[in-house]
Amino acid sequence: MKHNLIIFLVFIPLLVFSQRVPNISEMHQLLFPDTAGLMIFLAEPSFDGAYGFSIHENDGTYTLTVKQISNWMEVIEQLEKDFPIQGFQEETPPEERELIAERNKKQRLPRKQAAAKMYKIESNTFNTSPELANQLIISGIDVIRSYKNPVQEKKIVYVNGDTLIMEGSSVVDGTRFTFYCRDTDSVYTKNLHEYYLNDKMIELKIIAEQIVNDSILNETELIKQLRILGN
Repeated sequence: MKHNLIIFLVFIPLLVFSQRVPNISEMHQLLFPDTAGLMIFLAEPSFDGAYGFSIHENDGTYTLTVKQISNWMEVIEQLEKDFPIQGFQEETPPEERELIAERNKKQRLPRKQAAAKMYKIESNTFNTSPELANQLIISGIDVIRSYKNPVQEKKIVYVNGDTLIMEGSSVVDGTRFTFYCRDTDSVYTKNLHEYYLNDKMIELKIIAEQIVNDSILNETELIKQLRILGN
């Protein structure tokens, strides 16, 4: 897994915050459109392919499906050629910034539509035990919900639709973590920079990457790790 100041308006910066939200991201919909599963874990790094896994139960049989975007960089490079985004210097006049922002805004929808068609999604499905499924749900919810922001939440003010004024310091890259739980019909999200991950969030990230990248699940070891994580 996986500066003259130049500001690009294609990405909204990832601030450090957490909340329960009633909907899901476009990447969530692309990788895991079926929300009938018991749970979904998704990580969306700013500068790498999204990855995650879902758990389903059918007549007492549990399955774990892992998915990841394998060609993220290739897609981004192609999008820059087909739908270029213009940046601006710190000294660029406000009027010119607004014109640049408007041009960039018009590129966003075609970029998203093209990216969705170009992404290569690698997928694998494992039969798993109810013990591992339940421990993933319990530990995942505990870590995601109990995480406390180490910095004060910052506000973004939108001016003319796209120009951003950030009040206070903020993180301009990071990873969006999403945890969907069917039983509570809730989607928990945390947008975090690597610097602000506490020990439990780091361990959850490591476990998730292990699940996604391993060709065989070591259930005994995973359950052990998750139980330690939940304590």
